[in-house]
This record gives sequence, C-alpha cells and structure tokens, in this order.
Amino acid sequence: KRPCEVVCSGRSVASRLRFPRLRGKDHSKPLHMAASSLRPSVLPILARAIPACALVGAAVELFMIRVRIGDETFYDVATRKEAERVVYRRIMLEEREKQLRQRVAERKEKEIMGIEEGGNDELN
Repeated sequence: KRPCEVVCSGRSVASRLRFPRLRGKDHSKPLHMAASSLRPSVLPILARAIPACALVGAAVELFMIRVRIGDETFYDVATRKEAERVVYRRIMLEEREKQLRQRVAERKEKEIMGIEEGGNDELN
C-alpha cells in the first residue's frame, strides 16, 4: 500500500494530520471537535472585547483629530512629514538623473575622443 492509503484505527493518515487527537483527559475526541466545546466560554468574552476595542480605537482616533499639542494635531504632523518625504524623494531623483546625464555625457565624449584618436592612427 502507498502511504496515503494506510488507515490506522479507522482514520486515514491525512485525516490524522488534519485533525490530531487530544493528548489530555478527553483523548477520544479529535481536536477540532473538542475545540467546539470551548466556544460557549469564548463567545461572551469576544462579545465584550470587540465593542470595547472599537470604542478604544474611536477614542484614539478622536484624540488624534481633536487634541492639539502646540499648534499641530497628529494629522498635521503626518501630512507635513509625508510632504517632506515626497520633496526629499524628488530631490534625490533629480540628483540621480543629473549624475546619470553626466556619466552619459562623459561616455559620449570618450567615444568621440576614441574615434578621433583611432582615425588619426589609421591615417598615419
């Protein structure tokens, strides 16, 4: 038999890999079935935690919008810093383009000089 056809205690190898059995007291249930018994205790916690997290997130957002430290809010600072990044990137690109243009001009100049020198050698 091939390994995928091997059946052990009524379950195939693939199902044993996907749904391992519990190692605790209740080892007769697969892990995915035992996890469903945890749901009743988790649902009330989630029912309280999710709205609480949403309220905390809303409070943080209002703080970032409304509260001014000095003359700036969080979004003023974020907008200014993003504008600085854009300007910096633009300056760096312009410098890079200038360097590349200089290299191209130098290579063209060397090629022209090489052709002139090579032409003079052939004539002599």
